[in-house]
Amino acid sequence: LSLPGCIRARVNREAVVFIPDGGAQEEKASFPQEINIPSIAPEETVILDWEKRKIVLSRKSLPDRPENLENIYNLSIQHLINFAKIKGVLCLRTRKAGDTIRYRGIRRKIRKLQNEYHTPPEKRENMLILADGEEILWVEGWEACDRVRTDAQSADTLWIGIYSPVPEQYRSDTCENDKNG
Repeated sequence: LSLPGCIRARVNREAVVFIPDGGAQEEKASFPQEINIPSIAPEETVILDWEKRKIVLSRKSLPDRPENLENIYNLSIQHLINFAKIKGVLCLRTRKAGDTIRYRGIRRKIRKLQNEYHTPPEKRENMLILADGEEILWVEGWEACDRVRTDAQSADTLWIGIYSPVPEQYRSDTCENDKNG
């Protein structure tokens, strides 16, 4: 299945996997990147390829590590949002000029929050943002916006997991320290 923006989707029984096409190499440098996410049914998992990371969106009550995820990835970020309060189509993207998020009743600019949270400048343009048809719901490494924050009454949740590659120096199958005790 081919989608606009040099994105391909592979559909199997357990997941929908989005893969950049070969032509995406030229477009990769132009930010922001953006992927519209199809509707996620209850007990379904969607896996997105985003540069070197895998983003897993799951509506399962207890999500497991997807079977088709290679062993070179570690779970680096996970978060829950209230899926019942999402409006419109979900979109995973990077920051755009003027982006804002609502925290504790106050609308705050993403750029200013990145300064307050001491986000390194080299990571600011590549931070993942999950938005719906109305507003930004979640920014990578931060809590969810007011509207979709989970509470004790949240029965329908969306689990977000970001798997990042293990650094090269730690990728060996057996470690010398393990052999020697």
